[in-house]
Amino acid sequence: MNYSILFLILFISVCIASMIVGILVLLNNRKAPANKCLFALTVAITIWSVGLGFATAASDIVTSEIWRRVSSFGWGTAFAMILHLLLIITGRDTLLKKRWFRLLLYLPAVLCIFAFTIPSGLNEIPYYLHRTKFGWVNVPVNNFWDWLFYVYYVVYTVLGLALLLQWGRKSSDRNIKMQSRAIFWSFMVTLALASITDVLISDIPQMAPIIILLPIVVTYRTMIKYGFIMTEPTEKKSRFLFIVVIIILYVILIFLQIRLTTVASMFRLGILDGYTLRGIITQLQMLLSIYMVLKEDKAGFIAAVLINVSTFLTSLSQIFHSRS
Repeated sequence: MNYSILFLILFISVCIASMIVGILVLLNNRKAPANKCLFALTVAITIWSVGLGFATAASDIVTSEIWRRVSSFGWGTAFAMILHLLLIITGRDTLLKKRWFRLLLYLPAVLCIFAFTIPSGLNEIPYYLHRTKFGWVNVPVNNFWDWLFYVYYVVYTVLGLALLLQWGRKSSDRNIKMQSRAIFWSFMVTLALASITDVLISDIPQMAPIIILLPIVVTYRTMIKYGFIMTEPTEKKSRFLFIVVIIILYVILIFLQIRLTTVASMFRLGILDGYTLRGIITQLQMLLSIYMVLKEDKAGFIAAVLINVSTFLTSLSQIFHSRS
């Protein structure tokens, strides 16, 4: 079994799910600072997830390192954006009006980009990659820059958790207390799990972009339930978890299409040949898209658009690849 493809499917699914959340909050109120910040965070997670997915499934170490550098732009900026968002949520955004504070807030992110994204020579060994049965994985050498990132993400996450705790304790509003508790525990679980999978375990691909979807979705659900961040509560709820399941299924079908493209003339499954199976898969993808548009409200519509754009781009890449 090609485990690297399975991880790539997961990472692409996370990318699409994250962008759904970002687009939804931006469509609701694109001028609100919290909405803009959350959208920027989902873009960072998308870059992180896509880069890590293709780095894991890369055919050679050079390609893997290139995608690792792309991914680092996402994870290098994500934790500064998380703290930025939590400062807005908890009403501490007055600090963000000071230029020196914004520069200080994003300084670790800038350093991470120079150390891990741009091949500037600042970090001589940004990645130590080796191939496993799960794909290409990075074993940190734990140099100065690795430790700088560890301190950056732990300190920023802990500060965010402290802000959430204080926000909930000081408020007499029951809704705010519930919001604070839900977001706090989602980030707490994410910090623990991401530290285990990305720092302590080195023989599997880093899972943080998958895990970090948890607080993003929790924040999104909080927005729907309480009208938090959004202009007003949404009356009709879409089943976000169900949408994620459909996205994963759709992405699996995309990879089956890609596989059948190369072996369609030789593949048979009972009375069905490869070309017939590709037609059936296309029909299934169409049915999944129609279902999301009709049954899952605005989130389903955005998901359908994103996954069909992904399919279109995949088809174009296959055409160019076959002609090259």
